[in-house]
Amino acid sequence: MAGKAAVLPAVLVAVLLAAGYLGYRAGSKTLVTPESTLTVVDDSGKYVEVPRPVRSLAVLHSDAGEILCALGAENLVVGVSPTTKAKLSPKFDNVSEVGSCSSPNYEKIVELRPDVVITYSGSTGSEEQLRSRLEPLGIRVLCLDAYKLELIPKDIRLLGLMLGREERAEEYAKFFENLVGLIENRVSGLPAENRVRVYLEGHKDYQTASYGTMGHSIITAAGGLNLAAGEPVPYPIISSEWVLEKDPDVILKNAGSKVLPSGGRGLTDPGPLRQVREALLSRPGWSELKAVRENRVYVVSWDLWGGGSQIITLCHAARWFYPSLFQDLDPLPLHRQLVENFWGLEYRGVFTYP
Repeated sequence: MAGKAAVLPAVLVAVLLAAGYLGYRAGSKTLVTPESTLTVVDDSGKYVEVPRPVRSLAVLHSDAGEILCALGAENLVVGVSPTTKAKLSPKFDNVSEVGSCSSPNYEKIVELRPDVVITYSGSTGSEEQLRSRLEPLGIRVLCLDAYKLELIPKDIRLLGLMLGREERAEEYAKFFENLVGLIENRVSGLPAENRVRVYLEGHKDYQTASYGTMGHSIITAAGGLNLAAGEPVPYPIISSEWVLEKDPDVILKNAGSKVLPSGGRGLTDPGPLRQVREALLSRPGWSELKAVRENRVYVVSWDLWGGGSQIITLCHAARWFYPSLFQDLDPLPLHRQLVENFWGLEYRGVFTYP
């Protein structure tokens, strides 16, 4: 019945509303979705009407690119961010670059005229500018904050629904939910006094992560206590003296793209990661830190932070924090499964040290 409205069954409507996939049309008390479009609620809370089927997409962050690869929908992608191209090479090697969330190339996007552009919500994703410049041209803007651990399964299912790949989306979402559930269940009974105290440093020296950030979510899901949780801004710059005073049990360091242009996938030996670690250990006074004395300083390549990759960082963190609780949790075969079975890429590289 092309061109006519299709009223979804009540049970399905309830399920989709609860999951945050659909919304009522303005001024209507009945959810009515034409067969040629689907209305979803994205991570900014906005209703977005997308064509069904979606024939082309532009992706401004690699988190969504990972999901599209896992769903077998990379053939729909006509534009990507440079990070997406680098992280998921060779999947998008021949796809046009369209800028990033923070700096979209509007001219290129308009030239490609994708059905949907995927970005982050808010100012991080240039959301309002993208909507104001592209939606009048019929290009829909969809905000997916899949860098947040708690949103990844929801965003997987949303894209699966949009693209008619619900079965594959469910399998991929369960991969995350099962691992997060296993880890959180094992650490749930740990009293506060027995939880490891963690200092996380980003790719910039002395920049850490407070409550509400991806790094905080990984630390807490793995049962740790984030020493910077109470800092007043998301990514505060602290001092060496701050770290010395806090005296963390464990230190995690993000090795950024300036050090690793191709990420961990581009490494054949841990040398660059070792150098990052040695630079930390050589800081004045740090030899006296508990984490240093007990050899609990770990470096993680930037391409294991964010998006689906962070589930592997979470698995590493759980083992580093509580080795006796997670002797049976080996992140390496799980990483291989993620890369080969879901993303369809060759598994290679060195991502953590030691």
